[in-house]
Amino acid sequence: MYCELENYRPFTWDHDHFVESRKGHTLEFSYQRNERKPSARGARVSRTSHTIRDGTGNFRSISQNEVSDDVLLGHLCAKGYPVTDIKQLAPLHGPDKYETELRVMADVLAYFDVSSKRTIDYMFMIFQGLFARYFGRDVRSVLTSKLNLVGKQGEQRCAMVAQDAEDVHFKRVKLIEDRRILSQALKILATS
Repeated sequence: MYCELENYRPFTWDHDHFVESRKGHTLEFSYQRNERKPSARGARVSRTSHTIRDGTGNFRSISQNEVSDDVLLGHLCAKGYPVTDIKQLAPLHGPDKYETELRVMADVLAYFDVSSKRTIDYMFMIFQGLFARYFGRDVRSVLTSKLNLVGKQGEQRCAMVAQDAEDVHFKRVKLIEDRRILSQALKILATS
């Protein structure tokens, strides 16, 4: 049944979720592939410096040969580039020789994400729609006939079953009377 539902899925196909998921997987793959690449040999390392203020208000200048990820992200955000994760910079490395394979893997994982969500939705619909609804309908028909709730005897039986127990009836009457008295008291207090 699930496969049949999956073949006719346009009303549940979540294209935006698929695209977002594929983008996330593609970034992750690109980051993982480029993280393992050794730095280019002989590349010139630029020395960076920045000034910070310590807890006492004094300024210190820090100079380093490498820029930590946090400092790099901070500088990019300060310049108006809202980069929140270093993985977002992975596409700057350029195309990978396995770009096609990585794209296929990202598409498969994104489809899995979307279809898993749909599977959860289908399970809920199946239990609610098929099990609970049909079970309720079948129980209602069986109970109606077995408990003799139809016809002249049914009226008497329903009246008997729907009637409160004697102690519950007295409590209900008392609570209704208490509520009426409290409502009148509130009206008197509101007008004075």
